Amino acid sequence: MLPLQYRNRKPFMMYIQIVILCLIPLISLAKQSNNNPLSDTIITPDAKWSKTQKVMLDDTEKSRKMNLFSKCYYYENMDICKKILESLEKECDNGVGLSCGLLAIAYSDGRGKVRNLEEAFYRLQQGCYFGDSLSCMYMRKIFLQHNETQKAEKILESVQKDCDNNGALECLLLSILYENDSIFADKKDRIMSYRQRACDKKFALACGYLDTKGIPKADYESYQRKACDLGMMSACDAFRESTELNIRTQHARLYHIW
Repeated sequence: MLPLQYRNRKPFMMYIQIVILCLIPLISLAKQSNNNPLSDTIITPDAKWSKTQKVMLDDTEKSRKMNLFSKCYYYENMDICKKILESLEKECDNGVGLSCGLLAIAYSDGRGKVRNLEEAFYRLQQGCYFGDSLSCMYMRKIFLQHNETQKAEKILESVQKDCDNNGALECLLLSILYENDSIFADKKDRIMSYRQRACDKKFALACGYLDTKGIPKADYESYQRKACDLGMMSACDAFRESTELNIRTQHARLYHIW
């Protein structure tokens, strides 16, 4: 039996629209002499950033952090969300790039934070500076909106390289991009394989996103069950809806990086 909070709840963030700073002008960008391969695609760092040691997370830690962040949308009690965001803010200021990226989304969406696009933009830059691929992919989106195509391309090349080197988050991000951006129509055949690769590394969101109607029902339920076991709450609902009601749910894509 699934826990009470997993029952009779629609998949988290079904109607959430994440809009990241489309109209905020980018200020001048400069190359940084650190070890971040994307250092020439980000804004000149705040003095605190350059003095902070970048913290690297493994795939399991990244997956758990993204599952934790989803509670800001799944639970009705915003006190839980506020505690999660307080933790993310401390981690971000201590060099955890992914925490910065998730915090930026909370600010941009006004979820657990007062909506503040300027702060969201600041946190995206901070996260990308610390080497977080999620933050950098949002920065890529902004660069493209401001015709900074070379910087955007460098980000994409870096994420592709990390995926090729078995980075689960990076493969998931590319699969989301290929799924939703028509420019990458010739790469749609990679979507499922990239998600399968990330799912095999126990990245919960990747397992949950193996939700296309083109796969057999038994496979769909297997992926949703695995995602649920790995902590993706909406996958628990999806599994139950499929097994009990014969309803197949395609999860909303929270991270609008396209």
